[in-house]
Amino acid sequence: MVRHIVVWTLRDELNGMSKKQIAEKMKQDLESLNGVISEIVKLEVGINCAYEGKNADVVLVGDFASMADLEVYANHPEHLKCVGFIKSAALSRTAVDYEF
Repeated sequence: MVRHIVVWTLRDELNGMSKKQIAEKMKQDLESLNGVISEIVKLEVGINCAYEGKNADVVLVGDFASMADLEVYANHPEHLKCVGFIKSAALSRTAVDYEF
């Protein structure tokens, strides 16, 4: 199994959306990929609830059976739709992928 963890720090505002609204849209869009991309074993998104300004804003934790399945997810058209929005909203992104 491979765990894919991504952490983002977001802009304060994007196209009239607040940081909270951006985070909620990211959560909804990314979690909607469960059941759409069959290679996802489990994917959840958390929105930071503590130490605003010190912590990152959003985290994704996804589990995949293999690195090949993670690659399918990464290049899937529905995931890429999410990526487009996220790239416009994020100030920074950090990721870790590990086998467990």
